[in-house]
Amino acid sequence: MTNVLKGLTLELLYKLGAGWITLWVLMLWFAPNMFFEMGGVEPTDDLRVMARYLGLAMAAIAGFHWIIPMWSGDDIKKFAQVTAAPVGGFPPDERLRPLCGNNA
Repeated sequence: MTNVLKGLTLELLYKLGAGWITLWVLMLWFAPNMFFEMGGVEPTDDLRVMARYLGLAMAAIAGFHWIIPMWSGDDIKKFAQVTAAPVGGFPPDERLRPLCGNNA
């Protein structure tokens, strides 16, 4: 194990995940045009409204990630094992690209 990863705990990993999700929430709420343009989609009024609600859902997920270490206590390893299956079930973006028709 490298020195960089020695201090990485599951608690810290969940908090880092909450921070990462929060960045997306801020982009969805305050810069929806940029969010959709990054994906090559022309932002419409309906998409901007959808971004607000998607940001709200992601804010809830970020909140759960932040408080999971407090809820799970010493059983965080078991909790992480249970949640790894659904999270790992989503393929990376590169595998989804052909399915979405965005082959650029």
